[in-house]
Parts: sequence; structure tokens; C-alpha cells
Amino acid sequence: MPQTKQDRPFGERLKAWFKSSKSSFARPQDIELILSSETVSELAADQPTHVRLQTLKELQDLVRERRLQQHGVELIWVKIRDMLETKNKREVRHSVLEFLQHLIIGQYTTLEMMRAELFRFLKKHQVDEDLDHRIKLLNALTEDGKDILHFEDEMGAMLLDLLRTSTEKQTDCCQILTLTVNLVKFNSAYLDPEIVSHLIGLLFWYTRTTNRNNEIRLCLEIYKCIVMYNFVPSEAILHFVSCLCSVVNLPEVCQDAWYTMRSLIGTQLGHSALFNLCVLIQSTPGMVDVALIRGAVFFIGSSLWGPNHVPTLKYSAMTVLPVFLLALKECHQLVVYEMALQMESLVMRQGLLLNAPGWEEAVTILEMLVTKLDRCDSDVRPLAQHHLQATIVKLEVLAMNKQYPGSHSRVYNLVESVSDLCPEQSVLHLLNYRSEHLYPANEGWIEKLGQLMDRFYERDVRQQVRVKMLSILKDTVMTNILMYEDKLLESAVLPFLSGLDTEIDRMVKIKGVETISVLAAKASKAHLKDLLDILEKILKKIGDPISSQDTAVLYTRQDFLHYLEAVMGLVKIFKERFYRPPVTSVRDRKSTRLNSSHARYL
Repeated sequence: MPQTKQDRPFGERLKAWFKSSKSSFARPQDIELILSSETVSELAADQPTHVRLQTLKELQDLVRERRLQQHGVELIWVKIRDMLETKNKREVRHSVLEFLQHLIIGQYTTLEMMRAELFRFLKKHQVDEDLDHRIKLLNALTEDGKDILHFEDEMGAMLLDLLRTSTEKQTDCCQILTLTVNLVKFNSAYLDPEIVSHLIGLLFWYTRTTNRNNEIRLCLEIYKCIVMYNFVPSEAILHFVSCLCSVVNLPEVCQDAWYTMRSLIGTQLGHSALFNLCVLIQSTPGMVDVALIRGAVFFIGSSLWGPNHVPTLKYSAMTVLPVFLLALKECHQLVVYEMALQMESLVMRQGLLLNAPGWEEAVTILEMLVTKLDRCDSDVRPLAQHHLQATIVKLEVLAMNKQYPGSHSRVYNLVESVSDLCPEQSVLHLLNYRSEHLYPANEGWIEKLGQLMDRFYERDVRQQVRVKMLSILKDTVMTNILMYEDKLLESAVLPFLSGLDTEIDRMVKIKGVETISVLAAKASKAHLKDLLDILEKILKKIGDPISSQDTAVLYTRQDFLHYLEAVMGLVKIFKERFYRPPVTSVRDRKSTRLNSSHARYL
């Protein structure tokens, strides 16, 4: 039995109702709007202005929502265009322009040749007070810049004129910039190279003068569309890359700027773009823009060896490192910080690919970076030091693994210049390297030993570094004591170890006492007594009274190890020198030993 209407499911009945009602409602656009003779007469030029404006206000919603009669748009335009003349008040012109926006939106599909007529009006209507309404009207006429039918060849110049006027007034330019984005994206074939060049230059100037991030982002979007849908004329590349170098310093648009630059460098213009980036860095002194230089350094490094480098650029880092060296001459802290970042990236990512000349240039840049750190603010300096430290440590690792073809001496000179920033292990490697060159055949080796003692024993605070330095001192002096005893003791031993009795680091003190004992056992000239006096001052403190009688002091074995080392040293000296002149030295050591024992136990 067939189902009745009421027996069918609700869903099917609802569908059937919509199908049956589909033609029951007429859409507004299907209802033709006929202009009555009364309405037309009210829009005539002989009518009072307020009457004409009132009629336009009544028609405004109707012409937007309903289809106007044939040639209705032309009729209205003929009746009201005199109200747009400059002799009329601003409020009158703005009301008419607003009406035209609604008219164009509602009758867009039937405008046909009226599009060209309205465009010619906008082009001639050079009234500053009406700028915003001109832009809105052009936006409506071109469907946000997507449709420029009947005025394709004139649209580029018209857009430049509106854009220049808007940017000079420093007003909100989002609407005209959005229109420009769509124009380049959908109608790039109609934009001549000359128009594109002027557009790039205009946007470059505007990004340097505005601080509105949303507008800067739209400018970058236009640049990106030029790269993707058009091309950058050769005469405009410098302005193009300059704009990107400037805005990449802004955190809010940094990624957008890098994406646009990477897109440009990935094209056939990549080589020219890289050249112009180098030109920015090589600018004449006194005309340098720090933001441009920092941006250029960032783009060069990121493009050639960064994590998202451009694979089509087959340039060695050696080709741009001399330019980096020029960038550091300006010595601005932001350039120093950016340079430290890019050098770290280079060494970490392409250290194995650099040849010897490239490494020499890289080390020169790192050396200059070290000299510029003091000029950075307290906020920037620690960050730059961190990246520089990581770079130098990696460089040292490559040198130790024999993967560094450059000068090892320069590497360790670099480590020594920033030894206070380097890890302890790096400084120990440096000291091992320096100890291999402390011998008489090297000119100034004794002075160098004294400099190392001053740097890594006297001024350094790390225990392992100071102990290592004492070990190197002992081995070097013992090896050369027969020929250079006086010079070594005067330059590298006595100036730094005479106050050993006041040393507060226990391990350093023990190692120092051991070093003095060994040297004193072999010394034979005038400074022997000076070495023995150092041990005597240490032993004399065994019997020193406690500073406070009310304080209980608990000693451990470690508290007496340096005394033990001093005593054992004296015993060794006594045995070594028992049968060697002068006899007074043996007698004095015996007296010192007995006096210290008497002070301790009696």
C-alpha cells in the first residue's frame, strides 16, 4: 500500500516543502527596480540639494539589493554627477560618493561600459578631502582589485597615485594596500615594469616611516606577490632588498620578511639579490643604516648556510666573509650580535666544508668580534658572548679532531683572548698547546711563561686551570733550570708564588708547595734562598695561635696537607743538598725544620 503524505518521515516532508517553495520567493535581484518620473525629476540639477540628497538616501538600499532597470545606472549618473564637483560642500560629495559605492555593488554585473566612465571620474577627481571615498569607490568598482575590465592599462598609474597620496598623509592605508595585493595577484600581466619599480620604491619608503605592523605586513604581502606573480625589475632590486633588510628587524614580521627574501633569492634574480645585499653592507661610512646592515647580514647567512638555506645559491662562505668583516667596522651592538649568530651557524653547519682561506677569514671575524664585545650593552653582551663561546668551542673541537685546515696558533690565540668565557676543558687544552712551545728555540718563551702565569694562575679563579698552570711551570723550569735558572725564577716563579702562604685554595696551595720544593731541590744560585723562604713562611704558620679563644676549631687531615708537603719538601731538599755547597743552606733548612716542630709540639 503506498504511503500517504502524513505517513512519510519528517525529513522527506521537509525536503518536499522546500522543493515546492523554491520558486515561491523571489530574490531581491530578480525584482526590477523602476525609476519613476518623480524620482528622476527629484534628482535633477534644478532641485534643491537637500531634496536630491534625500532621494539618494531613499534609493541607497534599493539600488544595492535590487536590479535596476535597463540603463538605470547611466540615468542616475547623469543626474547626480554635478554634485561631485569641487564647488559643492564636502558633506554633499561624500554622500554622493557613498551612494555610488552602493550603486556599484548592487549593479556590478550590469555596469558594463559604465565601469570605464566611473574610473575616468575617479582618475580626474583629485580632491584630498575625498581620498578615502575614492579608495572605497575604486575598491567596489574593481571588486577589491580583482577585476579591472575596461581600464586595464590605466589601473597601475591610478593605483600608484592613490597609494602615494595615502602614504604621504600617513593615514590608515590598509584598504589601499589590500587592493594593491589583489591587483598584483590577479592582474599582474597589466602592470608594466616601470609601474612595478615605482611601487617597490614607494613601499620601501613607507615601511621606513610607518610603525603599524599590519600595514608593514601588507607591504610584505605585495612584495611576495610581485615575486610570485610578476617579477622584480633590475633597477628596483636594491629598494626591494633594502625594504626587507629594514623590516626583518621587527619581531612581528621577521618570518614574513625572511619568506619573501627566500622566495626572491630562489628565483633567477637570487644572484643579483645577494650582490645587492653585499652592496648595502659596503655603503659609504656616514650613510650607514644599522638596521639595513643587520638585516643584510641575517639574509646572507640564512641564505647561504642557515637551516633553511637556498640550495640554488652555490657560493662558498669565503665569497661573503670579507663583506662581513666590513660590517663589523660600524661596531653597533645589534650588528655584533647578529654577526655572532651567523658565525655560530656557519661553524656549526658548514665547518667541515670550509677551506683554509675561508677559515682564516672566519677566525679574523671572530677575533674582531671579541674586541667589540665591550661596546655592547649589558642586555646584549651575555647573549653575544654565549654564541661566540659556542662557536669557539666548536672550532677547537674541529682543530683537535684534525678537521680544521687553518692555523692552529690563531685558534688558540682566540681561545686565550676569551679564556674567561670558555669552558674549563677548553682552557686546559689551550695550556697543553702553549706548553709545547715553551722552549729556548722560541723567542720570548720565558716572557710568555710569565704571561701565562699571570693570566691562568694569578687572575683565573678555576682550580683545575691554576693547578694545570703550576704543573706546566714546574715541568718547564725543571727542563731548563741549568741554563736559565735566574731568568725563569725571576720572571715566572717568584713574582707569583712569593705569597703562597696566603693562598686560600687548598689544592692550589698544595701544588704550589710541591712546585717550590722541587725547584728548590735543583736550584743552585742566588734565588735558592728566596724559594726556601717561601717554604719557611708556610711552616711558620703551623704554630700560629687561634684568632679567637672562644671558638672551637675542628681541623681535618686535609687542613695540614700543605704543611706535610712543605715538610717533605724540606726533607727532600736536605737530602739533595747535604753534600753540595753552600753548607749554610743545609744548616738553615735544619733550623727551619726544628723550629717548626718545636712550635707545633712544645
